[in-house]
Amino acid sequence: MMLPYFGTKGVPSSVLDFPSMTTMEEKALLYWCAKEFYTGSGVIIDAGVFLGGSTNALACGLNDNTSRKTTFAQPIQSYDIAVWVASMDRYLDNKHVARAFEGHKPIPGASFETTLRHLLESQKDLIRFHIGNIVETAHSDVPIEIAFYDCLKTNERDIAVFQAFAPKYIPGQTLVLQQDYFYESAAYNKIRQEYFSEYFEFVRQVSNTAVFQYMKAIPDDLVQKDPVTKLPLSEKIVLLERAALRAENNKTGIMTKLSIVDFLIEERRARQAAYRLNAIEAEISSLSLDEITRRPETIVRGFKRRIEAIV
Repeated sequence: MMLPYFGTKGVPSSVLDFPSMTTMEEKALLYWCAKEFYTGSGVIIDAGVFLGGSTNALACGLNDNTSRKTTFAQPIQSYDIAVWVASMDRYLDNKHVARAFEGHKPIPGASFETTLRHLLESQKDLIRFHIGNIVETAHSDVPIEIAFYDCLKTNERDIAVFQAFAPKYIPGQTLVLQQDYFYESAAYNKIRQEYFSEYFEFVRQVSNTAVFQYMKAIPDDLVQKDPVTKLPLSEKIVLLERAALRAENNKTGIMTKLSIVDFLIEERRARQAAYRLNAIEAEISSLSLDEITRRPETIVRGFKRRIEAIV
């Protein structure tokens, strides 16, 4: 398919400047999908919204979509636990995020649901919020036309989301956007997506996001049996390698390969993790500064410390 994505040109500043963990290119992607692709035949799953950057992009796209039907009163179904954790502190360096909290640093464990709802007040008629652990809240009784996932960091979440939403995908239509695909962690969203690859078509990469179109129905019993968790480790690694091959540039290819190292460390396979990490480090050293940044090198150092801890 030709994905309706035209970059950031023509995207309202209200979309691009909205506080978010996602890149401007990813917010633009969501805007164009809602504006040019969405028809109204299903809802939009917006899972892992942080302060609502993805939600706002989708809502702005819907507002600018002159051909969509109004089948659903609240077409955007937004999921987040809306609880601050210490690792989010780095996002306060973003001026838009800092402004959202009026210069105050949230306390770990505190809910930011009120801030989230306030930021999206002007779009509230299009949004239904599902606040809580998505393992418990994921559910849909209606078809799904677009699914954006930025929360599938664990196998538990990925299973819950896949079993709740995949049966509602529309064959030949639904777009599935996996934000953590070209990323150094979140192994199971890659493993499960690649395991079911015969049912999807890979469309393109935008920043860390992989876009797939659902092409044919997955048998319900296969969805519910969860064959992925029980796969041998070697097969899971092959699927992660396949995900890395989808990367369109050296940097994101390396980041995706690093997710294999992260996965092996989680599985306490120190020798295998070290072997792969050494190969990736050699690959990084062979690239020019234009092809790579310091971030993968920083991740490599962190992974080495983690491997030493389990030897």
